[in-house]
Formats: sequence, structure tokens, C-alpha cells
Amino acid sequence: MNIKVDYLICKDETLTTEIDNVYGFFQINIAGNLYGYCPENGIGLVGSELLSIWFEQLTEVYCLIHNKDYILINDIDSINSLIEIKKYNESLLEISHIVSNSKDEIGVIGLKPLDYFEYGLWKNICIERECFSREVYRVINQFVSEVSDINPLYLEANWLTRIISIMKRAHIKD
Repeated sequence: MNIKVDYLICKDETLTTEIDNVYGFFQINIAGNLYGYCPENGIGLVGSELLSIWFEQLTEVYCLIHNKDYILINDIDSINSLIEIKKYNESLLEISHIVSNSKDEIGVIGLKPLDYFEYGLWKNICIERECFSREVYRVINQFVSEVSDINPLYLEANWLTRIISIMKRAHIKD
């Protein structure tokens, strides 16, 4: 597999008392090129990210990946980092880490290249589109299951109901 998405939910008291967001650690491994950080064991909230936002973004990407030639994922916890996904051909994607000081123009997902950016840690890593889709689908479903097991009230949270609804619609199309 050319892509692996890992996450670790920070399990603290807010998971059982609040359903606004889920914090934790997030990492994407694309053919050995890492983005983010995910320890094997929880280390508290220090350095954690909004997993709820990351998984909303992954859900959008999952839906867009088959009919868009260009997608930007804006790492909202970073000042200037994004993940660029470009269609290379019908079966392959090129994925890059990019850096830009004008990333706040795009929101959480962008569908056209930024005017000014530089390549970051890695550039134009080719992976199969279907491999990418399978991994994103797998990890989204795993996350939804884990969050709802921790606290079933999360199933009422707007962000999680959006993810579930989008994934159901996308799965019907596939």
C-alpha cells in the first residue's frame, strides 16, 4: 500500500462531556513520506490537532477524488502547509507537500492551484487513485466507529453527521 493514514484520539474528560470536536494526532504516510505526527501512545492534548476537521476534509477529498483534477487540503493547524493532490492520469495521483503564505485564501479544501507556493518536504509522489480511495474510506469509517464507541452522543454532532451522510451518499455512487 502506498498510503497509510494514522490517527490517535486524545482520550480525556472532554470526550465524554462535550461533542463539539475531537482532538488528537494525525499523520499521512505516502510511500514513506510523512506528514503530521502520530505517536503510538497518547501524550495528552499538547501538540494535538482537530481530528474532526481533518476527517471532514478527508471526507470531502474522498468525494472529489474521482471527478476533480486538483485538490488542496489546507492544514488548518499549520501556518503555511498544505497537501496537494493532482490527477496524473486516469489511475494515478501525484501528491505533494506545499508551503504557501497565501493559503488562507482557500478555506479547508481548494480546487485550484495557489498563485504562490513552494514545494515542501516531498513532491509529486505517485500513488494509485483506487489505493488512495480505499485507505481514506477505511480510515474515515474506523474514525467514525471509534468516536461513536467512545461517546454515542457524537452521532448527534453536526460535523460527524455530515461525515456519515457524505460517506453514505458517496458509497452508494461507488
